[in-house]
Amino acid sequence: MEIAHFLFGVFGNVTALFLFLAPTITFRRIIRSKSTELFSGIPYVMTMLNCLLSAWYGMPFVSKNNLLVSTINGTGAVIEMVYVLTFIIYATKKDRAKFIGLLTLVLTTFGGVAFVSLCPFFMANPGRYSVALLLLFSPSSCMAPLYLS
Repeated sequence: MEIAHFLFGVFGNVTALFLFLAPTITFRRIIRSKSTELFSGIPYVMTMLNCLLSAWYGMPFVSKNNLLVSTINGTGAVIEMVYVLTFIIYATKKDRAKFIGLLTLVLTTFGGVAFVSLCPFFMANPGRYSVALLLLFSPSSCMAPLYLS
């Protein structure tokens, strides 16, 4: 049973990797035109938050037997960070300032979640706390494309 669990996990990770790489066409266009045009960077920042929280949840000291969750979401966070940095480089000054503010808020949120989940009150079961916050923040990566700037 553990082998099947692992194989399905690897299959899920490969599928997720393709999903993380899907926006490369958009970012090639941004790099070629040296402009973000009318694209919004919000979905990429919110997806990065989701990946960071999921990778944190998958860490062995937060929850047991979730290494595949941590690896794919850590990889996803790195990929999303590349997208976010590309967006920051090619955004207009006004958009860049707003975007850096949102990125700061997202990274502060993640840092706060990681810090609080390591506090003694939550240390008895940091995984439960992390899952609760994942359920709270995960819809943001799906709802972010609905935001019109």
